[in-house]
Amino acid sequence: MKIKLSIQNLMKFCIALFIFYQTYIQNKIISISGFIPILSGVIIILFLLSYFGKLKYQSHRLPRECRLFAIYFLYMALMGMIGSPSIESHLSRCLEMFGYMCLMFSIIHVCQQDNSPNYALAVMYLTALILAVSFIRKPVLLSTGRYSLTELVNPNSLGMSMMVGIWCALSLYRRKRFGIIWTLISILLFFYVMFLSASLKSISAIIIFFVVDYYFSTRKMIIQKKGKGVQLLLDVLIVIMILISVVFFVLRDNSFQNSIVGQRISSIIEGTASDRRIRLYEYAFETFKAHPIFGIGFNGFEYIYSTYSHSTIAEVFVAGGILGGSLYIIIFIMIIIRFLKHYKYSKAIRSNITSDGEALAGMAMMTVLLFVIIHPYEMKSYINYALCICLVYANDELSKEYSIQ
Repeated sequence: MKIKLSIQNLMKFCIALFIFYQTYIQNKIISISGFIPILSGVIIILFLLSYFGKLKYQSHRLPRECRLFAIYFLYMALMGMIGSPSIESHLSRCLEMFGYMCLMFSIIHVCQQDNSPNYALAVMYLTALILAVSFIRKPVLLSTGRYSLTELVNPNSLGMSMMVGIWCALSLYRRKRFGIIWTLISILLFFYVMFLSASLKSISAIIIFFVVDYYFSTRKMIIQKKGKGVQLLLDVLIVIMILISVVFFVLRDNSFQNSIVGQRISSIIEGTASDRRIRLYEYAFETFKAHPIFGIGFNGFEYIYSTYSHSTIAEVFVAGGILGGSLYIIIFIMIIIRFLKHYKYSKAIRSNITSDGEALAGMAMMTVLLFVIIHPYEMKSYINYALCICLVYANDELSKEYSIQ
């Protein structure tokens, strides 16, 4: 089989290498000094060459969401230069975020050219699979009682990779890239790793994802193919399974209560974990009141308090003041509203609504994480945004019409 050497194929290779290196190679095999900046530069050059070469075709222009992200980044970068307590720390984070943003744009551009999200889904699924297999072979027990890939890898980060892997496995199954058996094996494997990592953030987000995905995608497909009777029966079975799980695995099963996940849930209920978060949010509010206009720049909160704020909402308002924080939240809300409108329009003309439902489920997952991680600092968040946008705009001819309105 011949592989055509083109800018697009080179960009695909570099994107996959960037993601794989960032998530696995540098943590498990070898860390190469300066590799990430160099590879980021290559991706940016390839993206610009490809993008401006296709700019005359309206369907290949970046969606509105990407342009809003670029405006947000420029505003935050400039305002941070005014109010940051550490210009060096602020600029360092800006460079990192610029690379992630360009990665997001490149993924969306590649999927636009393919008119399919399959490339992005396949790369993220393969990354999650390699991480999961590597973890199963040799899990590392941390001092906190949680398991991770290595001592340097945050178990929450590993859990987020598994969360995205589940999302991609389901999407690839619906596109008939996977069989039902392989999809179920993948989901069980990813969820097992997620459970061992004790990442409550990822577990909570994936549960919300399943609920929204079931309502907006799976349920509609069942009605179309099997009828409302089968769909109603499945609804009842799901409710019964949830009730059984709660009764036997949470209330009566001591093995769950004694697990690290059970202990972490107990710490939240008892207030020991939530109290720490509340204090961080109080610090964020006090810092915002002291710098309401320009904020204190990226990494400003961590520079002052020697810890991060554990919340996108807290971080963007502290970093960019009232305007910067509002801009990010408005962008987030606009994306969800736009996807809802697109889903409704697709449903009205009986178009394929699967991709739209998956994108909405992805944004629901991102909404849960909005309160527990900092999206602007996480590479996976940029990739998740790219997946959501790709799922909508690569859906069908309707999507291409909608994207240029």
